[in-house]
Amino acid sequence: RRRLLLVGGPKAVRHIFQTLDSEAGAGYAPVAAALPGYKTRQEDYLPIPVSTDLDTVEDVVALVEVRDVEAVVITSGHSFVPGDVRRLGWELQERGVSLIMAPALVDVAGPRLHTQPLAGLPLIHLST
Repeated sequence: RRRLLLVGGPKAVRHIFQTLDSEAGAGYAPVAAALPGYKTRQEDYLPIPVSTDLDTVEDVVALVEVRDVEAVVITSGHSFVPGDVRRLGWELQERGVSLIMAPALVDVAGPRLHTQPLAGLPLIHLST
């Protein structure tokens, strides 16, 4: 199973964790989480290490290296601007680590989703 770092807001990270943890056959194992800018609360508990003091791309890359992560999942609620996400992608690529973007469209049937660039932005479209 590929070792994952989950990055985002508490609810989104918990949802991704629970989904992947219950589907071991999917081949992904969340090993750490980063909740940039959030304070840890009891209801945000996860059975993996959680960091809240990651403010920069360099902080995330350092955690990737410490936890021997193979992929980073960025979901909703993260505090990074698009330029930071792009830079993170470059830093991860140099280390052979994948970047996975998990949109907040979790209850939408897969065949309805497709990506289409618009003005250079990789936008996700939902078929009607």
